[in-house]
Amino acid sequence: MKIACLTHYYIEENRAGGEMMMHALLKRLVQEGHDVTAYITKTTRPDTIIDGVNVIYTHHCLYDLDAANYDLIISQFENSTMAIKHAHQHGRPVCIVVHNHIVQCTIDKLLPNDFVVYNTEWLQKLYKTPCRSMVVHPPLNIDGSIDTLNFSQRQYVT
Repeated sequence: MKIACLTHYYIEENRAGGEMMMHALLKRLVQEGHDVTAYITKTTRPDTIIDGVNVIYTHHCLYDLDAANYDLIISQFENSTMAIKHAHQHGRPVCIVVHNHIVQCTIDKLLPNDFVVYNTEWLQKLYKTPCRSMVVHPPLNIDGSIDTLNFSQRQYVT
């Protein structure tokens, strides 16, 4: 499956929980054999590949991203509303990752074939949607290490 992710920051710029969780999810999709590209809208850095995820830094993702070329659009935070609109314009499903009680998109715009990933059960109960959903807890190691970020796998695109 060919998957695009629209998010405002990524792990090279911001290592907050949402970015760490999104990278872990995208990395896992790559490990499962999917072609994954993350479009990052708040930062301009050199494009790169991290753990098999193609990372494109752009402020103009609607021009660079053609949702018709992807099977699924994933998003979180402030780019979710744009991802929902763009995916639906091209007849593609969208997956929204909800990390906190400040939902920065209109999840009531989701369609039955869309999907929501919550990081806690209480968020899933708080925000009912017309589509399928599940809870995925952020990946943590008991010893506090972060093995989801293998920067030895990073390649800069020229």
